[in-house]
Amino acid sequence: MRHLPRFSCKIAPGSTISRVMVFLLVFGLLLLGPAGLAQPGHQPGQTATFDVSASVLADYQIQSYQIDCEITPDGLVRVQEKLDIRYEQDCEELEFVLDAGKARNLELVSVAISVRAATTDLDDQMVEVMPDEADSQTQMQSLSYKLSNDDALSRLKIRTIGEAGETRQVVVRYQLAGALVQLKDAIKFRRGFFNLAQGKPIANPILLIHYPADPDAGSPWFTAISPVPFVSAQVDQDTIQMSTLQLPARQNMTAAVIMPATGFTSAAALLPQGVVQDKAASIAEIEAEQARMTQRAWVKGFLDRLNWILMVAALFALTFLVLVFEREGLLWLPRHFREDEYLLKGPGYSPAILARLSRHHHPGQILLGTLMDLVLRGKLRLDGHVFTLKAHGLADYQGMTAFEIFLLQWFFERITQENTLSTAQIRRYALDRHTATEFSAYYEQFIILIQEDMVKAGLLDLHKKHLGKVIGLTLAAGYALASALITTTTGTLEGLILLLPAFLFVAFALGLKHLTRLGNIEAAKAGIFRQHLSHYARWKKNQAHNPALDCALLAPAVALGVARNYLHQLKALYGSNHDLISQFMAPLTKSLAGDAPNLADFARDLDAMGSMLSASLYLALGIHFYD
Repeated sequence: MRHLPRFSCKIAPGSTISRVMVFLLVFGLLLLGPAGLAQPGHQPGQTATFDVSASVLADYQIQSYQIDCEITPDGLVRVQEKLDIRYEQDCEELEFVLDAGKARNLELVSVAISVRAATTDLDDQMVEVMPDEADSQTQMQSLSYKLSNDDALSRLKIRTIGEAGETRQVVVRYQLAGALVQLKDAIKFRRGFFNLAQGKPIANPILLIHYPADPDAGSPWFTAISPVPFVSAQVDQDTIQMSTLQLPARQNMTAAVIMPATGFTSAAALLPQGVVQDKAASIAEIEAEQARMTQRAWVKGFLDRLNWILMVAALFALTFLVLVFEREGLLWLPRHFREDEYLLKGPGYSPAILARLSRHHHPGQILLGTLMDLVLRGKLRLDGHVFTLKAHGLADYQGMTAFEIFLLQWFFERITQENTLSTAQIRRYALDRHTATEFSAYYEQFIILIQEDMVKAGLLDLHKKHLGKVIGLTLAAGYALASALITTTTGTLEGLILLLPAFLFVAFALGLKHLTRLGNIEAAKAGIFRQHLSHYARWKKNQAHNPALDCALLAPAVALGVARNYLHQLKALYGSNHDLISQFMAPLTKSLAGDAPNLADFARDLDAMGSMLSASLYLALGIHFYD
């Protein structure tokens, strides 16, 4: 008698990724909690159901549940289900679905429900309606119902009035024919009870089974098969009781009773046993099933606890990895760091290294920032969206880093084979299906060369970076495997929560670049430098105009992704001072010079180039966010 209440009652700078990973993991732990992990799952294969529904999504509590099964000598099973429901919200309709299961048929006898008396001085009264009276009761305020049959299912819709805070007792009586099985030397009765599919716990569930007593035939054999321990006892000469204090949500119990055949009449309505089986063999079969269920319940309880333990372990492991391998998120402004000096002197590293230190970068920003730095140093000339290489030859590469030389050779010798290169050509090269893979490989090599310069400068530890990546991916694989095993073994979705730390470990591994102590300090400075570029006008308010310094800071601003904001602030600072604008624009481009509108045009050109590169390069193969 599976009971499924369905509630359709109509009535400072740091590593952002590290912080996000820890926050998500803690949030997952709070949502899950050990209580939600420790509940054994639903056992399938039960036989009867009821659903509770109301005019609004109503909640309720099942305060008590008692089932009386009377097994008669003629083989019929008379069942009375009595449950007390406390409404948390108003409810007008209850829906019961009664499943005959393996019985031959199910016949509804009556439905009763407690209703509030007309005066408050009287107790609640029970109103009972027989099936042949159901049609005539449809207009009654106290109780009406409609019965419909579909194969072995009988759907019973009960209309009653239940207000929030009230308790109603529902009593449904029906009888089963052909629910008993004939063994070689006994009669077997087996049926499922107390199954709430909507996750409602049951307080004090009691099952009473009354069987035909025969003092000379001996006592029956009986047991309750359930993950929850039920107390089973023969409370009278002809009555068996199975009970427990609390039945958790999505739990059930199967009663198995083997009775002497002498208590039944020869014409009893019994189902023949498919395989002739004696009492001892049937008992051994039931005990083996009970042992398997106990073992499954123990394994599931262990895996549920393991699920929670692994989540806690992931939190500590992730914290440890962040502390050991990714420390710049824990460092704030160095004590000896002076903002004025850093802004007046400019950064001590190239825009590409600065962007990778601060983590605020994209592939397009790194490339465009490096190109703009080469423009400022006189290696390239910029006209609109076109970069022009001023000269060829090894002598022209003097004073340039390996990744800058590689970039010039890659762009001007591989992409165009000319002295000019536009951002549109770079975009086509990155998106073309014939050259996208090549672009990805060259970009990876470009990043490797930047990392080598960072290693030489004492900013990066590649060995620890590789070790942290291996550890992160190994833990991610382990948690993904544990999630699959727990989900498969328990048959529930609770194991999927372990995919959260698995994703976090993958993100940690892919985003890791282990910085040295110096690298952590410079990363903090780079983050602060980016913030000040975003609010450059505030710092420059009390400073004398210095177009040369402003121009030198443009390439880092491009690489750090704040060029648009930076140029808009300069436009506001310069106003209509043509001399300041000309001094600022002179080292940058020859196509725009002289007056205020040209600075705005240059800002738009630069923003368009950055957007074009970023949008297209992300689509290229092998390019990811944390390159």
